[in-house]
Amino acid sequence: MAESLNAVVVSVEYRLVPEVCFPEQYHDALRATKHFLQPDVLAEYSVDPSRIAISGDSAGGNLAAAVSQQLSKEEDLTVRPKLQALIYPVLQAFDFNTPSYQQNMNMPVLPRYVMINYWIDYFNGNYDLAHELLINNHTALNVGRALSFRARLNWTSLLPPSFKKSYKPAVQTTGTAHFHDCFHGCMIFTMWPTDFSAGVQTRNSYIKWLDENL
Repeated sequence: MAESLNAVVVSVEYRLVPEVCFPEQYHDALRATKHFLQPDVLAEYSVDPSRIAISGDSAGGNLAAAVSQQLSKEEDLTVRPKLQALIYPVLQAFDFNTPSYQQNMNMPVLPRYVMINYWIDYFNGNYDLAHELLINNHTALNVGRALSFRARLNWTSLLPPSFKKSYKPAVQTTGTAHFHDCFHGCMIFTMWPTDFSAGVQTRNSYIKWLDENL
């Protein structure tokens, strides 16, 4: 069975106590994962130490990726995750006008303005900055270190050739499968009365991928 790491963007406790906001969510996730990876803890839960995956969706995907990256740098670990599985992860806050954000700016569950507010919450920031984030003014080329970060964020290099000639709707992927009708959070809609085909397909593809790779 795949063991997973999941998390929400900001817990109630963190929002009520500003001094324990970002990056405490990451530290909590890292501490929990390192504790779980101890051989005696794995034995207690009958977990095969050679078949551990770190996984998360949305903000949990952000934390799962950050934790996986940190664990790869630690030399004293006796047990390491075999793989990471990220489900529509939230990985960047430099560009809120990517094709995916443009296509889904008013999509139910997570419209773009809500995502921006979540980022502000995550960093314990000021909601007055929301408009600046919306038009990418928070990464203007003449602002401090933003130039070096923007140089790394050439998302157009990640697009398939057919997308580079002109803007086309973004496609969400799981493994090698393509789901054109997906949306952020779709995997939670798998039970009646909200058993959407997008949720069922992505869930089944996710489980199949883990079965084949873990």
